Amino acid sequence: AAPVRIASVPVAANADSPFQGLVDGWFATRLVATYDDTNSVGNVYFATYVRWVGKARELLFRECVPDFDLKTTTFLALTRRFEHDFKREAAEFEEIEIRIRLSKYNRKFATLSHEIHSRSHGLLGSGSQIVLFVDRETYRPIDIPPNVLRGFMPYAVAPTGKVPAFVTEGAAKAA
Repeated sequence: AAPVRIASVPVAANADSPFQGLVDGWFATRLVATYDDTNSVGNVYFATYVRWVGKARELLFRECVPDFDLKTTTFLALTRRFEHDFKREAAEFEEIEIRIRLSKYNRKFATLSHEIHSRSHGLLGSGSQIVLFVDRETYRPIDIPPNVLRGFMPYAVAPTGKVPAFVTEGAAKAA
């Protein structure tokens, strides 16, 4: 069988890094699996996929909220749930693309869907994670910060270009 190729849309939203950007509505980042990612059998260790998705989420946040500063922020993002369905294993030196996007949200929770693709073997797995936001001091849940949700909109499943009313209302109250 011929190798399966990743989407033809180039990853180039960030001129500083050819390894991340917008691909067909997904935030995508690329890497090459190395020995560090594998187990003693030679395939990529299962926990490595979780680490890769975590890294993609952090890069998505960096893209969506570039002014975020852990030293001065009033909120934290925490993972409430993480799920991943394995389809196929990857091996050392496979070129990997991790895709992540906002699949749904409400005032308190953002669900981020992810897919992991191999350049040579196609879809390796997919899943989702639910992120909640808490006050940095009290750890009480808060509404998704308006700047975060605005930043997520280009990576929403069905981007509308419109920011939900509760986000603009929250920004008006904060001003």
